[in-house]
Amino acid sequence: MIQLHKWANAIMKSFKQNPMTHLRFISTKKYRPGHLYRNESLRKSPENITTYKVHQTQPVKINVSAERKKQDLISVVKLEPKGVSSQVFKLSQMRTRESEWNTEGSFSIDKAPVWFSKIHQDLIKYVKFPVASTGHKDYNLWTLQLMTTSELMSMAQGAKAGDNDTKNVITALWRRLDAMSMEERLTVADIFYLNNIPSKNYYSALFTYVDEMLEYLEFTPLQIARLAFHIKVHGDAPKTLYLTTEELMLKNLSNFDMNLIAIICHLFFIGQNRLQCFQLLDRIATRLLDDFKTVNHHYLPLLMKMLRYSNYINISFYKTLGDKVIEMNVFQSFNSMSSIMHFAFTYASVRITHPDIFTQILFRCDKMEHRARIKDIAKIVWACGTLVTDHPEHLKLIQTILNKVKRKLSLDEVWRYPDNLVDFLMGLALLNIYPVELYNKLFHPETIKMIFGLKSDRDKIMQLQFFDQSLLIECPHYSGNTLTESDRIHVLKQLKFISLEVDLKLRTSVTPAMKALQSWLGDKFVHCTFVLPHFKTADLVVVYDKKQKCFIEPTSVLLPSSISELNKLDTENIERVVLQLLSKAQTTYDNKPLGMLHCKTRQLQALGYKVILVAAEEAETYSLIGQEATQQLLLSHLSSLLGVTLK
Repeated sequence: MIQLHKWANAIMKSFKQNPMTHLRFISTKKYRPGHLYRNESLRKSPENITTYKVHQTQPVKINVSAERKKQDLISVVKLEPKGVSSQVFKLSQMRTRESEWNTEGSFSIDKAPVWFSKIHQDLIKYVKFPVASTGHKDYNLWTLQLMTTSELMSMAQGAKAGDNDTKNVITALWRRLDAMSMEERLTVADIFYLNNIPSKNYYSALFTYVDEMLEYLEFTPLQIARLAFHIKVHGDAPKTLYLTTEELMLKNLSNFDMNLIAIICHLFFIGQNRLQCFQLLDRIATRLLDDFKTVNHHYLPLLMKMLRYSNYINISFYKTLGDKVIEMNVFQSFNSMSSIMHFAFTYASVRITHPDIFTQILFRCDKMEHRARIKDIAKIVWACGTLVTDHPEHLKLIQTILNKVKRKLSLDEVWRYPDNLVDFLMGLALLNIYPVELYNKLFHPETIKMIFGLKSDRDKIMQLQFFDQSLLIECPHYSGNTLTESDRIHVLKQLKFISLEVDLKLRTSVTPAMKALQSWLGDKFVHCTFVLPHFKTADLVVVYDKKQKCFIEPTSVLLPSSISELNKLDTENIERVVLQLLSKAQTTYDNKPLGMLHCKTRQLQALGYKVILVAAEEAETYSLIGQEATQQLLLSHLSSLLGVTLK
């Protein structure tokens, strides 16, 4: 026992001299006293990193050195024991970042949303927790190292946040992390979470250990889910750990329950991490369709969010999923519009239409409007506008929802969340619906001030310009609030980074088309411009005089202030033609115009322009097929529209 205390004193003295150096004692046949041990060599047999048997009748000489590798510390320990008697010591070390040595995590379970804690309760349903220990009040950091893992876990179970003894228990546990089983490691993390104990050092050590030793470790599906949970709680795991977690899931996906997959997907999502493995996403989507009847309906929105966030595109999947949602009457089981909103938002974000599911979404939105957030209603209507869900039944339901919103939406709520009103009006405008009462609230000076002050991730400046110009075209008799001249100047300053030159670089089909037409007509007869200033996509404009049977230079008046001004122009003999060279981003994946393209075409036609839509598949070839071939294709489009032969 005396020798034991001498050992502890020697270790403590060394630690005080160099607190950033930690000791590792190991037991395995290939490691012998007197040799240097590095973390790299331990990879070969991680499960044997438990104890080191020291033969001693005399004090053991301990030489400790440390070397830095980037921001991490790798300990090197040399042992030179003498004698024949033995004593077993259990001390181990996990590498940690120097900056985290004395820092603690800041997550508080008290501030966690109810659903988040509910997820944790589901994950630990079958975990066996140790009985809380109330003894051992006279221990210190070094005597703790002599306790068993079970004893330390019991002490953690009875620990309290902010207690110095608790900090010692945390340190003792993360130092022996490599000697614990995976279930023990995760159970300790669960204990710290449930007891609201900040334990950043433990989490950092856990994640680093798993990240480095992953190829040697075995996980059950539930353990992978618990690991994902604590990654979200801690929020500072190595980036590679997310990828290796995906590899684990892909390798063992057949053993996962679909509801557990949904939880892991959601934990990735709220941690702002996409699933980057397309094969994993594809297999999850297939499993979802195959096991749809067994999936908890309340987990479906979690999957929708991850599929959207990971940009998973598969037309047949979303079509089949929509059919199953309708068949199983899934939306009836939701008490919150937020859950339903995620379906609409996902379909719009991945640009895939499903009219039947939107009928169900709008029907439920109408029924639940009285207890729905304006945010959820706004996103649903925005999704309808984006996908141009303009079937008469859709429009009727949208009008009913609009009438209810107009009655209950106050200026106070608008000022609190002005971006929600903008999203709502945007969806309506794409469907050619302009509620005067709501535009008066939008253009109220205080609302404009609030919108100008929104953070960059909620910026709505471009939408303000869209509303201001769209009202001139589609609501020429509107006489309510509008942007002031100073507001318009501010908007233009904010949008000055969006230029014609930038758009031409991004959309490589426009310049070859412009040059092909100019080589036939002449430079001054083909204009390339933002025809409508609130739509930031460049188009080609040509003007044909039917009386003179020739092309003339386009006029500089591109946007009359009202439809009545257009009547003053000679529209009988003049054909103003806009060629829109489409990109795939402007249409759905089933080749239907998205809301912005649909609205732009409608507004151009309202101003008297004839519109030629050149499909993306054709437009993308213009930079490849040469000027002459491009010219012939464009002249063919013009000939068909104008009813004349152009060669």
